[in-house]
Amino acid sequence: MSGSAKIGSNSFIVIGGQFASIVIRFLSNIILAWFLVPDDFGIAAIITTIFMGLSMLSDVGIHDSIIRSKYGEDADFQKAAFYAQMVRGIVLYAIIFGISGYVADFYDKDILAAGLKVGGLSLLLDGFYSVRVHELQRNHQVKTIVLFELGVQAIATLLVLTICVIYPTVWALIVSHVFNTGLRLIGSHWIAPMKRSLERVSMAHVRRIISFGKWIFLSTLFQYIITQSDKLFIGKLADASTLGVYAIASSLAAIPLLLSYQLGAKIVYPVLSEAARESKGAYGQRLGEVLGRIFPLLFVFVVIIFAVAPLFFKLLYQAAYHSAGYYTQILVVMTWFMILYDIYQKIPVSYGLPKVTALASGVTALLRIVFSVALYYRFGLTGFVFGLAAGSIMGVVAVQVWMRMNGIGGMLAELYPSLGIVGLLLIHHQAAARYGEHLAFDVVTALLGLALAAGFVFRTYNAQIMGLFARKGWLKAS
Repeated sequence: MSGSAKIGSNSFIVIGGQFASIVIRFLSNIILAWFLVPDDFGIAAIITTIFMGLSMLSDVGIHDSIIRSKYGEDADFQKAAFYAQMVRGIVLYAIIFGISGYVADFYDKDILAAGLKVGGLSLLLDGFYSVRVHELQRNHQVKTIVLFELGVQAIATLLVLTICVIYPTVWALIVSHVFNTGLRLIGSHWIAPMKRSLERVSMAHVRRIISFGKWIFLSTLFQYIITQSDKLFIGKLADASTLGVYAIASSLAAIPLLLSYQLGAKIVYPVLSEAARESKGAYGQRLGEVLGRIFPLLFVFVVIIFAVAPLFFKLLYQAAYHSAGYYTQILVVMTWFMILYDIYQKIPVSYGLPKVTALASGVTALLRIVFSVALYYRFGLTGFVFGLAAGSIMGVVAVQVWMRMNGIGGMLAELYPSLGIVGLLLIHHQAAARYGEHLAFDVVTALLGLALAAGFVFRTYNAQIMGLFARKGWLKAS
């Protein structure tokens, strides 16, 4: 199978897995929303954001090192990575235990103290995850990882829904972190058991991991600010119910971004890292193949979510959540620019220069904070979201400048989709001002959006679709 075909095949496996994950997530969210109130989702959003923050702020690049390093498949290197990860997990839980009371006081929510201590067990358990799973990603064994993650999600979801039906409180959302991480831990050692190594932990390998990972640490520090700080800001600026509705909207708007993370981790980064190890002269060509495959798929998801969001919430959620439809639409436009940044920031790391990604991430994080806060006080929550988008655009520009300076070809494959999504937002905003109160308007918007997405897919992937039809015998030979 050619490199381009392999990228396409693995991309569709990831998309299929992500689609199944989306179905599971939103079926559970819809059920949970009938048992819980927006305030519960707001509290859970604060706890989740803090967990993600500590995880990202302590990232020393274990995943990236195993995929990128020439020692990535060496048992001693993996042992060093595992012990570093284990120490990290223990330290993170100690930090959670120590700060829980201060967080509860800051947000004036007593339940946060207990919630952080219980849910924080997930950080401790994550320290014992098998690092050999990253070797599977290094070797492009995408199908195994996708099926593993889906199985864990399905089982954890059933457990959480059962608890919510019996005891409908925010605790159902809090313990979901522990269930999910515990199942991931057990499953990781089943699909990728650690190799036996009789050697002591190699300090040389630890130094290699830390040397590479110090820039990953800075990148993830800024990445946390880029991707999660909005919830912490809104949690302080607004009430928990507003944050709960915003969090529900964010979960729908984030679907393309989650898909971007999956494609980036399982396909983009391993493929580009392999290209950089083998021949940096061919790196630009491989980059072009990846971007040409990835961006159109992600754009389609953005368009679909933008189109169906208002109808989705009006038909499936209680009235208290209906405003999430509008928030989803502006968030998914911002998400598109976050997707671009997410893909582009992997390029310098895969090229062997994580320092560049760290610097670009720093610029992006700073500008997102400045733009979002400034626009919030002028235009409210809508201005806040568009400030985040503006900061992400600057991050993409920073990486593009570095690419031009180093002779790495970029396709600018994102230019026309970017103009398209902004144009779609402007047109919809004008039409919604006149007809937005009518359910029929939401139905028409959904149908037009789906038709636009289908047309874009057919136009972009016409050759592949026709080839598939021919192989299946659905087209007669001319």
